[in-house]
Amino acid sequence: MTEKQDLPVPDSIKISSLNLKNADIRDVLRGFGEKYGLNIWLSPEVNGVIPIHLTNIKLKDAIKFIVTRYGFSFRVRNNIIEIFKEIPKPEELPAAPVKMVLRNDRISFELTNVPLDSVTRKYTQLTNINVVAEKGLSGGITGFLTNLEKKEGFKILMGSNGFDIKESGGIFYVMKKESESQLGSKAVGRGQNSVVRIIDKRQIGFEANNASLKQLLEEIALQANMNIFFFGTIEGSVTANIDTLNIDKAIEFLLSNTKYTLWKDGEVYFIGDESQKKITNYELIKLSNLKADQILELLPKSVIEQAVLKVIKEQNGIMVIGSYDIIRACREYIALIDKPVPQILIEALVVDFSISRMDETGVKAFLQASGDSSIFKRQISPKIALQARGEDVNGYLSKASDFLGLKQIVKLPSDFRAQINLLESQGLANVQSTPQVATLNGHTALIKIGTREYILLTSEIESGDNTLRHQTTERLESYEANISLSVTPWVTSNDQVTVEIKPIFQIPGVSPMPGKIPPPINTREITATVRLKNGETYILGGLISTNQQEVIERVPILGRIPVLRFFFSHKTKREVKTKMMIFLTPHIYFGSDANVKHEEIIKEWQLAK
Repeated sequence: MTEKQDLPVPDSIKISSLNLKNADIRDVLRGFGEKYGLNIWLSPEVNGVIPIHLTNIKLKDAIKFIVTRYGFSFRVRNNIIEIFKEIPKPEELPAAPVKMVLRNDRISFELTNVPLDSVTRKYTQLTNINVVAEKGLSGGITGFLTNLEKKEGFKILMGSNGFDIKESGGIFYVMKKESESQLGSKAVGRGQNSVVRIIDKRQIGFEANNASLKQLLEEIALQANMNIFFFGTIEGSVTANIDTLNIDKAIEFLLSNTKYTLWKDGEVYFIGDESQKKITNYELIKLSNLKADQILELLPKSVIEQAVLKVIKEQNGIMVIGSYDIIRACREYIALIDKPVPQILIEALVVDFSISRMDETGVKAFLQASGDSSIFKRQISPKIALQARGEDVNGYLSKASDFLGLKQIVKLPSDFRAQINLLESQGLANVQSTPQVATLNGHTALIKIGTREYILLTSEIESGDNTLRHQTTERLESYEANISLSVTPWVTSNDQVTVEIKPIFQIPGVSPMPGKIPPPINTREITATVRLKNGETYILGGLISTNQQEVIERVPILGRIPVLRFFFSHKTKREVKTKMMIFLTPHIYFGSDANVKHEEIIKEWQLAK
């Protein structure tokens, strides 16, 4: 028995009497199964005639005796009793010893009918030279050699036992040596063979020395299980040593600088003279990043003239109809230009800083004082303290009255928005806008911030012939004050952004005749080109404006009581000077990647509200 198992038969079932003479063992065992409800399967080799007489014996003991007595075995699987004849294992003969010694790069052999795989394994262990045997190759190796150079000795040993050795890339390839008649029909080039090896389904390596081009192509097709047709006679020889290369590329290289060309129809390869090529190929080249209807303008003229190109918008692809080499050229060219287009998110922050307010409170925000300027700390209200470390913010802060002295390209600190919000809560700053706009690489993004103001103009007209009368008319006239920012980014290969920035400031001035003439619009335009790292900020500043503002100063509580407030409050008009700063930050990302940290940007937007 192959397994020590018990039969699934209760001990209570007994055979009172059984007397058989020359009965078929299969009939006996099947009869037990039918009578006692047992699942019994008999292997075809279970047969024979048995005489037996049993009295008052358990059923399972009777089955065990019959099965084992006549040289069979049983096992139980899924409550089924399987009865079969066990095949004895052949005795393993001791392996022939591999006597191989390497000293000072010289080798000695003493082998008697040693298996080929044992010899190659031992040789690799001693010499660190990899040996690969042809698939299905086997046989015994016998030989006695002493004190030979390790490579030459191995070649002599294999050659004397009917094997051939080819060396390629430091690896020995062992193959069956062909007879003279076979060598005449399969000779490559001038009687020298080529070695072709398949790395995987689409990768190949080979070594050829003045080999016949056609026979080398046939060997590649045979090894790679390719369907290949030759048109006409393929002549010429080739010498090449390829370690690892795509099969299609390898064939293209072999045919380069020859009069032959390659084309495909599905998985079938065709090789022949250019003049014999008749098959037209079709291939849909899908685009991953560019738009299909724009790709035709980018293809070389030589490709467009020799192929029929159709745009398949639904697939975002180009159907190319033409010869295989034209399709290949089109495919390779599209692969070069169909790259992910960087997108740039332009984040702008427009802030008006009140210079007058800062001077009144004595707060010098963004201080860059002489001496130790590493820490700026100021109490601007009884319960709010403003603190910043100059080295952490790259020295970008300066006096509010002199923002032109700050660095224009900085890396803003993580708490920059919190600092702006703190100044805004104290009336020292006013966030005008926080626009964000995205654009593709090389395309212009425009951010425009403006207001439309209305002014009431009056005019007097004299009328009447005898009596002079003055007629006064009033009308509303509007004017716009805009700040527009044109940004054109280009992303370099090292994730830097070259940005062409063109800000235009339209600032209303003071009318020479208020109420009669609209104020003049002063325009300032700057064009600058800067290079920024991803996430760096470019700061535009220097736009100072002065406005008239009515200010009421009151005595606490008393200044708000009716009647009394006239005695405990004071109303004045003063000039308020503000300076506008624009913080411009580009972020690079390629569609699905995480260069732009969306969660952080959302948090910043929430803080700005």
